[in-house]
Amino acid sequence: MIIKMFSQIFALFLCISVSAAIPDWLSIGKEGGAFRIAGLEFRLAHFTPGYKQYTRRQGDTFSPPSPSMRNPLHFNGVFRTPAGIFKLTESFSEEGEATVRYEGRLTAAPAVASAELFLITTLPGAEFAGENLRVNHIPLPLPTRPEKTMRIVRNEVTELVIPLNHGTLVISGSKFRIQIADNRSSGKNTFTLRFYPACDQPGKIGNAEFSLAFNYRGINSFPLDLSRAANMDFADETPGDGKGGWTDQGPTNDLRMFKPGLRVFNGIKFQVIDPRKNNGKSCLVLRGDNLPALPDSAAIELPSNVRGASYLYLLHAAGWTKPHSRLGSVEIAYP
Repeated sequence: MIIKMFSQIFALFLCISVSAAIPDWLSIGKEGGAFRIAGLEFRLAHFTPGYKQYTRRQGDTFSPPSPSMRNPLHFNGVFRTPAGIFKLTESFSEEGEATVRYEGRLTAAPAVASAELFLITTLPGAEFAGENLRVNHIPLPLPTRPEKTMRIVRNEVTELVIPLNHGTLVISGSKFRIQIADNRSSGKNTFTLRFYPACDQPGKIGNAEFSLAFNYRGINSFPLDLSRAANMDFADETPGDGKGGWTDQGPTNDLRMFKPGLRVFNGIKFQVIDPRKNNGKSCLVLRGDNLPALPDSAAIELPSNVRGASYLYLLHAAGWTKPHSRLGSVEIAYP
């Protein structure tokens, strides 16, 4: 297989990928106890009876996270609201391949006056507008255009599937309740997704429990070697001398700070070339109007063991581009 690239594409790195699990999709914050799964942050939130919202803040929890998940991670702390204080216990445990179970329990004596208590995450509007979530295997489309009063509630949910641009997140549990809101008409380009706990009584909460399993299937990627095609360094000492590197604009506008080695962006692996190990060449820069001396195309032959790839990812930049203009093209030739 041969990949050929044409025209004004700068700083090119390639990666091919197939669907599989990746291990580093969970992080637990030391400040405020929020946790992040597959790039989405989840945080406890509380509405007072007057519908003033409070989310868990720095200092509300303690017990720093353990670096290992061989045993369940346990956290103890409090969740403070103007209406009262909840005692909080949380745990994270492995549950099969690529699955982590979150358990959270809040207790209060006396019970805390509450309009709502939930776990919340935010979905970027630019990424999710027009996308389909799936609730209990039934598509739930998010509107392409903002809808002022869109609040979708689903009860007795056992599975929620969230498509991501780097994989799929499946959240499952025993008949939990969710609410999805469109915030774009209020100036926030987001959707919010709430998960409600099992509570002892509405209005005043003395006991609330969450139990959710998070399964993330990311993209298993492997980087392609561009070292033979690379023609430019990240660093440029003299602007406009026709030698480069980068876009030949001098040391105040080059990419010398870009760290070489195996890098991961949005779950996709790229091998960023170290120019010190490749005759001063770290990236592929192609011709444009401001760099007419550069080649207008380059070809990269893939290794023979590349099989079953579903996507080709480019880590690239461009200079002096016009809005909505074509930057270049990629041609893949199969033997």
